[in-house]
Amino acid sequence: MQPLRQLMIMGAALSWACTQTLTQALARLPSIQPDPPITVEDTVTAAALLATLATGYVRGPQVIIANVNGEVTSASLPRADTLTFLFLTPDHIQQLADEYGDLDYVRISRPTVRDSVATVIIGIFGAFSRTLHTSAVIDGPSSCEWHLARGIGHWRVQGTGRCLVS
Repeated sequence: MQPLRQLMIMGAALSWACTQTLTQALARLPSIQPDPPITVEDTVTAAALLATLATGYVRGPQVIIANVNGEVTSASLPRADTLTFLFLTPDHIQQLADEYGDLDYVRISRPTVRDSVATVIIGIFGAFSRTLHTSAVIDGPSSCEWHLARGIGHWRVQGTGRCLVS
């Protein structure tokens, strides 16, 4: 009986060691550190993302960004001491949701800059676990079009134009 008990304890310990939370899984992925902006588009994106983060709709400590076509770079990220940023593909995001449960992520459009006015659309999407939900989940993204204006030496968020909340 003693060997069977040891085997059960070892199996439980191995199972516990292999089990991790989404937060732990994300902490193991390489995070992206913000770099100084290179282009006007980087500056505008960082300012709009910082304004989005201030709304509280995006929760940390890790912020997942679906970087589909390279529209966001480390130079497009704002400095935020309490957050880390992760650039993941939509497939990787879905794999995480399937393994750990539903999660939110951010998508950022390429900004439009004309003279001293800029707009950028930032959306918050949900990735839903296909193993937890046996039927379709109907939930759309929430997104806002952020308007920015160039001031003396910097870009300033003016507010949002159109927002879609679902």
